[in-house]
Amino acid sequence: MKNLYPSHGGSCDSQGMVIEAPPRLDAVRDAARMLRSFLAANGVDEAEINDWELVTVEAGVNAVEHASSADDPNRPVKFLMNAWPDCIELCVSDSSLDFQIPSEVTLPPDDSERGRGLYLMSVLTDSMRYLRGRNENFLILRRQRATARHLSDVQRGADLEDTIKKMTEELGASFESLSAIFRFSSDLGKAEDAQACAKNWLDEVLRVTGMDFYVLRQYDKEKHALHLVCSSLPEDQRSDLTEVVPTRGTKCTSVEARAVLDRKEIWFDSHNNQELIEPLYDAFGEPLSGFTYPIYVGQQIFGVLTIGSKEARQDFNMAQVNVVHTFADFLAIQLSNDQVKREAIQARLVNREIKLASDIQKALLPRIVPAIPGCTLAVHTETAHTMGGDFYDVIELPGRGALLAIADVMGKGMPAAIFATMLRSHIRARSEMADRPAEFLTWLNSSLFADLDNADVFVTAQLVFIDYSTRQITVASAGHIPALVSEGAEGRVREIFSEGPALGFKSDAVYEQEVYTPSAPYRLLLFTDGLTEARSHAGRMLGQVTVTTLLSQSTRLRLTADQCRDLLLRAIADHQSGAPLSDDLTFILLAEEPSSKAKATAA
Repeated sequence: MKNLYPSHGGSCDSQGMVIEAPPRLDAVRDAARMLRSFLAANGVDEAEINDWELVTVEAGVNAVEHASSADDPNRPVKFLMNAWPDCIELCVSDSSLDFQIPSEVTLPPDDSERGRGLYLMSVLTDSMRYLRGRNENFLILRRQRATARHLSDVQRGADLEDTIKKMTEELGASFESLSAIFRFSSDLGKAEDAQACAKNWLDEVLRVTGMDFYVLRQYDKEKHALHLVCSSLPEDQRSDLTEVVPTRGTKCTSVEARAVLDRKEIWFDSHNNQELIEPLYDAFGEPLSGFTYPIYVGQQIFGVLTIGSKEARQDFNMAQVNVVHTFADFLAIQLSNDQVKREAIQARLVNREIKLASDIQKALLPRIVPAIPGCTLAVHTETAHTMGGDFYDVIELPGRGALLAIADVMGKGMPAAIFATMLRSHIRARSEMADRPAEFLTWLNSSLFADLDNADVFVTAQLVFIDYSTRQITVASAGHIPALVSEGAEGRVREIFSEGPALGFKSDAVYEQEVYTPSAPYRLLLFTDGLTEARSHAGRMLGQVTVTTLLSQSTRLRLTADQCRDLLLRAIADHQSGAPLSDDLTFILLAEEPSSKAKATAA
């Protein structure tokens, strides 16, 4: 801020002051204070000083607001004031490229947000000229000086008083709105029911604005519908009717739907948009007048607020409209934030429940597999998500043999985990059938079919019974991947395949089994397709050839089941190179070790 010079003007009986200020509103305010002091020092009447302070502020604000259109928006605004015995003159510079003063300055309509500043300057001064230059423009305002000055035009005085009154009302309404917003923001943070809090907000809007009714609806983008949030109607008269928003080109049946489609405010009264407000008549009666305001959160439409008066035609001033807009916009932000917060809480609760269910599912899997005479046994299971659909179990018939069970439920997540748990319960319930795998699968399919069919789910499963005395391997399969057995010193690999549909595919399915006696020593592998379909970052699968090669190698090297498991896991890790699993992965390894004692291995 520069006071360039307080000096004598062009005549010996004048005083002048020039102030250079940056194009900021606070600088305009400071300049007006300095010029006020200048006028007081020159003996200007207090009432005239007040008028000139208001004129200075309005002229300075005008220059600052239009600085953005200038070649140099940072160019200072200059205030030059001269005080003569008979008049006072103020010259304000600006660098706007496009601003123009209309040839006739009149009082703008009540709902207009612009033009009142120019009107005030024209009323408070005797002349107003705007001179445009190449690089700088000048607004020159002059007024006759008098000890007690009255406007000669009584109507102009009345208009001025009315304008100032309206501006005061707007400021008062804005202050009241801001105060209420802070109060209700605090309430919403503590409220259990966001909709009830929103109703309290809008009841306050009716009180502040003097309007009679409102309806707030939230827009559902997926369903193209407006759902009722709250209304000024008593609860027993309120209906939660969903307002469908039609597609473009089709007829709208309500002013609310029209506001969403057009993305603009719609006004209505007894003469305008009467057909579109018939649904409002059904709720609030006739007559009605008001407007429907589409509310946005960011770039997305949140909903619409319809508000108005129970009169055929009601003029709403700018103060009322501004209050409604302010409350509606802030309310939408608060409700949207509250919705996000509640969804986040719900998501945490769901995740906690899923984690708990996952822990329960893992607890149901065998923690330690039983010892099988002359063999070592190892298992591995890993889910692609928090919960999986793979299942395995090892059930021993003491002194007779052991049943190895493996299954893969179609799908992922909670539904797959539920059916995997159901399968485990059924297998454990009829463990006496372990030595008859085909019969066991037939019973399982019959018992589970209704539930699987209702859920449109099927399960691939494989049951393998190891006979301790004969070394025979009895295999029955329900649509599952064939078991692999590697045997002899050469580690020859073959598939043990037994045909049969997946569980839940056919209600009266009957399963068969294959009995095989391997050469010593042998390695047996049961697995789900997550093993062979483990993918690299490029999407390439591990493949059965790699699995077969590794199984053969483990037989030739006489690896234990644990060592063979580790060999497979290293191969998977090297292949994936950090890529996540795309499917659940489970396998069971049995390694015959005639010279060693059977061992119980941790799963």
